[in-house]
Amino acid sequence: MKVVLNKKPLSAAVTGVVLASGMLAQAAQAIVLEEVMVTATKRAVSAQEIPYNISALSGDDLQDQGVSDLSKLTRSIPGVSYVDTGPRNAGVSSGLIIRGLNANPLGPNDSINNTSDPVSTYLGDMPLFVNLQLKDIERVEVLRGPQGTLYGSGSLGGTIRYIHKEPDVTEFSAEVNTRISNTKGSSGLNSDTDIVANIPLNNDMAIRIGGGYVDNQGFVDAVGRYALDANGKAIATNPGDVANSPAKLASREDVNDNSVTHARASFLWDASEEVKILANYFYQKDEVGGRQVGSPKIAGGDDYSHLIPLDEDLESEVNAWSIDVEVELGFASFTSSTSAYDYDSLGQKDNTQSYINDFSDYYGNFPRWVVAGSVDYQREGLSQEFRLTSAGDSDIDWVAGLYYTDTENNLSQQDSFPGYNEWAAVTTDPAANPFGPDNELAYSLDQKLSFEEKAVFGEITYHLTDAWQMTGGARFFSQTVGSDTTTLLPYCGIYCSNDGVNPLGLVEAELERDLNDSIFKFNTSYDLNDDIMVYFTWAEGFRHGGANALPTAGNFAEDARLNSFDADKATNWEVGVKGVLFERVEFTASLFYIDWQDIIINTTSPVAAFPVAVNGDEAVSQGLELEAKYYFTQDTTITLGYGYVDAELSKDFSVLGVLGGNKGDQLPGVPEHSAMLALDHFQDLDNGIELKYHVNASYRDEITTSLTEGSADYAVLDSYTILDASLTLRKDQWKATVFIDNLTDERAEVGHRTEARYGDGAFDYVNRPRTAGVGLAYTF
Repeated sequence: MKVVLNKKPLSAAVTGVVLASGMLAQAAQAIVLEEVMVTATKRAVSAQEIPYNISALSGDDLQDQGVSDLSKLTRSIPGVSYVDTGPRNAGVSSGLIIRGLNANPLGPNDSINNTSDPVSTYLGDMPLFVNLQLKDIERVEVLRGPQGTLYGSGSLGGTIRYIHKEPDVTEFSAEVNTRISNTKGSSGLNSDTDIVANIPLNNDMAIRIGGGYVDNQGFVDAVGRYALDANGKAIATNPGDVANSPAKLASREDVNDNSVTHARASFLWDASEEVKILANYFYQKDEVGGRQVGSPKIAGGDDYSHLIPLDEDLESEVNAWSIDVEVELGFASFTSSTSAYDYDSLGQKDNTQSYINDFSDYYGNFPRWVVAGSVDYQREGLSQEFRLTSAGDSDIDWVAGLYYTDTENNLSQQDSFPGYNEWAAVTTDPAANPFGPDNELAYSLDQKLSFEEKAVFGEITYHLTDAWQMTGGARFFSQTVGSDTTTLLPYCGIYCSNDGVNPLGLVEAELERDLNDSIFKFNTSYDLNDDIMVYFTWAEGFRHGGANALPTAGNFAEDARLNSFDADKATNWEVGVKGVLFERVEFTASLFYIDWQDIIINTTSPVAAFPVAVNGDEAVSQGLELEAKYYFTQDTTITLGYGYVDAELSKDFSVLGVLGGNKGDQLPGVPEHSAMLALDHFQDLDNGIELKYHVNASYRDEITTSLTEGSADYAVLDSYTILDASLTLRKDQWKATVFIDNLTDERAEVGHRTEARYGDGAFDYVNRPRTAGVGLAYTF
């Protein structure tokens, strides 16, 4: 009898099973509960012993369920919302929302965000968001609520940590996995193959290396795609009528295909009983064919087809490394965590409909509008943390540390008008501009954002009794943020330049700000008995403010007050209870109230639609979270998660004509109700085969896409339920899996680009249709 299939032995800070030595001797049918060890508090403890709301998912369970990215992962985590805009946006914005803290609209996000996301993400101790493939994972930790004292900027709503498996110096092992599947509406097969090997080098050194390749077929058709010539110009249906002829169409099927090449290498050296060194390297390359969208509300489109006239290919690459050094000093352990990363993406962006809607008065009614945007986005960062963690053998536990980070984001975008000059030379449209540049460059943006932070942080816990503890925490930080923007508007020329002289319409702006602040935390918990804990938390989280660097002179001059924005801060009050009931129910329940001040919203400037971040006023998010796992028997469990969130503006606000909101507006992307239900059953057959049956249902309530009803970006997206099922068979070193994701073929709208703003370019971001397949794995 067992709780988990082929569970490995417990090692430091990894998933294990708690076995009380006398339990099985006293009662053969006693339930053995699973315990997950986590390091969210910077020390290894059981998830059930942490006095706040945390979820932990084991890597073995994720592998059995075929969870390899955020889209499916978040369906297994109650209270976490994910705006799945597809792999195209996987390196720009996380789309993660915890406890309702989001104010950004749910449209496309192809530009730099001038501040961090409201949920921080970590690879171990490395602060980084890229939607990496979840391979060779030990566990995923989800910390709900502000985590600012230990995790710094961006941890407003919470923090998600991905913990990979470490090398093992004791034995060689290897595993090969492959999965083949088909998605409804796709014309080919998806594949996902990876291999990992653990290689001891001697008694105290080992390496762990792995890699793989994922190939997902597309299921979205581009029915409004233009036929282009070799120079990127739209081909006219009547080549003899350059002035008036519309574009010829060349539709294409399955445009949203994508592939992923990924690798990881890890080196462990137990240099002595007191010193441990762990180095990691991550690599991932994504190649994406187009957006994961459909346009059923636009004539000619449907649930899984759109009218975007241009291909929107994108290629991205990330390299990341980290070195962690741990030294046992007796009274405490010293940890040095050093990490760095660079991310680079280059893609095509179709801006045709934006120019038709917003700039026809400037350029005329070109009948074959093609606005091809080339977008090169780069970001890099370096982080260093030094930390001391007490040995934990007294009434007082403490953590203290120093933190430094330096990041830089660069965006380069060029929009061009292929074929425009030829049309402008023959048309009678009075708005046409026949004096544009020969290369037909309409717009060029080079934007650089920099961020540097120095911080000191700590938490101290006093155990008043064996049952009662109190914790206080603080973080003091100094930050420097900068923005440098250079824009060219060649068709506007001297009329749009800062100085009124530059013929290319040169607009330049630069700004730097220094910020100093502090945040605090208080937590207390009391063990009612050996199985039940109650707790209270008051905690603050924040995101850094910054600079927008907008032009304040010339035809596209913006209000100088938009040139900077302040940090926002969330203050969380939370009470909860967690533990074990009736020796077979693990549960966590919490009530929270969050006061969100100076909310940061990413939007565009009112004059020239430059990407900017601005401060709204105040919002409140309050709700209930419940997570429980019930062991019907040793071999059958049911997991239930439920979240209720009431997140809305608590004051009216208006920002200099950019945008506004009204008290009571629902925060975008936040479902009022969300729930998940999972059933797992284990069965041992007489022939030695072990079976695991798994069914998972995830429900999300309806959401809005923007703050204010009636605004150009506002829409209401319907609720949905996604059902996944799998059967895993294991014998000796073999494992086979049969699975169906999205069993009922539910079409979920998770984001939206409105018709009011984008016309025929409107679309819904959608999930992947029903996908069925098989998997096979072999362990050496």
